[in-house]
Amino acid sequence: MSQATLQDRKVILEVNDLKVYFDVQDNKQWFWQPKKSLKAVDGVTLRLYEGETLGVVGESGCGKSTFARAIIGLVKASGGTVTWLGNDLLGMGNKQWRDVRQDIQMIFQDPLASLNPRMTIGDIIAEPLKTYHPKMKQAEVVEKSKR
Repeated sequence: MSQATLQDRKVILEVNDLKVYFDVQDNKQWFWQPKKSLKAVDGVTLRLYEGETLGVVGESGCGKSTFARAIIGLVKASGGTVTWLGNDLLGMGNKQWRDVRQDIQMIFQDPLASLNPRMTIGDIIAEPLKTYHPKMKQAEVVEKSKR
């Protein structure tokens, strides 16, 4: 792309220094001690331009879903800014969110569609056979999984 084309691109989503912290209950903590917090999302910054697609990947429990939920207002951000087409998402009220949610939505993760690193490839392939054909004999499941 030429330099002029890069500068002319429209920013769709901009996230600056997004943070989501959760207070953690610690029974061993005295009341005068500062509360402990879990930093689920800590300082994420990105810019998504018109025509681009964003995929967020990472280990289980690293904050991907919390990050996405904070962007669409399902989880309260502890800091940072999120703008969608120039509109401040974190400062919106319920009525404004209703209008925005016609354009921006989240597709929740399907655990059956993701690969489990603790399963063998054969087990992963066999899983839908067992789910949708519960009367299928184990030997047949194994045979069909090998094809």
